[in-house]
Amino acid sequence: MRERLPSRQAVAAVLGLELRQRIRNPRWLIISGVWLVTVYGIVALLWLATGRLAPQVRGGVFYGTTVFLVLGLGLLVVPALTAGSINGDRERGVLATLQTTLLRPSEIVLGKLLAAWAVAGVALLSAVPVLAFAVLTGGISPASLALAFTALAVVLGTTCALGLAFSAATARPAASVVLTYVCVGALSVGTLVLYAVATPLTGRSEPVQIKTWGPEPGGGSPAGDLACIEVTQTREQFHTERIWPLLAVNPFVVVADAAPGPVGALSTFEPLGAISDGARSARRGVSGEPVNECEDSRAAQVREQNRSQLRGYALWPVGLGAYLLAGLLAVLVSIRGVRTPARSAPRGVRVA
Repeated sequence: MRERLPSRQAVAAVLGLELRQRIRNPRWLIISGVWLVTVYGIVALLWLATGRLAPQVRGGVFYGTTVFLVLGLGLLVVPALTAGSINGDRERGVLATLQTTLLRPSEIVLGKLLAAWAVAGVALLSAVPVLAFAVLTGGISPASLALAFTALAVVLGTTCALGLAFSAATARPAASVVLTYVCVGALSVGTLVLYAVATPLTGRSEPVQIKTWGPEPGGGSPAGDLACIEVTQTREQFHTERIWPLLAVNPFVVVADAAPGPVGALSTFEPLGAISDGARSARRGVSGEPVNECEDSRAAQVREQNRSQLRGYALWPVGLGAYLLAGLLAVLVSIRGVRTPARSAPRGVRVA
């Protein structure tokens, strides 16, 4: 009787097999080349476009744009890493060979998942030189960068797990690829569309205290002079605090909220900070505090003050928790799809 491999060695064996198959496939080399050319091509254009900016502002722009770019491209490429991993091997008869060994279904699934996650990790590491420049010049702390990488890794890892689950639940690779991209699109775009549609439904006409410029009551100031006065007006208030979970599961919101860029970079273009501030404001909703229209909303110190007030409304812990739970459920679905003996098989699918 053959001696059974320890679980760690079994997972490593499947991981090595999957990585060797991907390396030998020229398609993945082409994808990697296109990835590097796209990322560093855009970074080069950004370098030329920001040549006149101060080094700190320039680093902040590089940080936000690069993280945003890596996440966007990752969500386009990563689903293809696992969406046909199980049903593709089933069609070629490779999966049946693995199932007849001493490997457990969980070990097969974890090996495939780690292989896809490792490929996604290489894509993340390709952006390290650019992000290192952002840390050195843009006021980005190493802790913030580590948190951004953690959020990216969790989101991309969950995307790999979802692709693996669809691959185990469907008979054809084309169907699982389409379903994975539909799921990614629903999380990336669908949640924003639902939020935009649901926001008007939360509107209510309510009295609001507003600080605005106007003539001082009692005529204490000379004619023509304005003072910052507080008045009460009836305005449409949108209670977005009731629908903020829609934003908490959006991958771009999760990553941006986990490690937003510096406030100073918002004077040019820094997507992470803008997304984070908007999402946290949506979670806070109607604060009940007077709306101050006297201060210059473009001033960096005002944005810093607003961001400090929103620190207790972070969305990323909820988002990362939801993604970890979704990834765990996806792995369980994949294990069930690989388990043998199977109760039934889809029509036209080879078993061995």
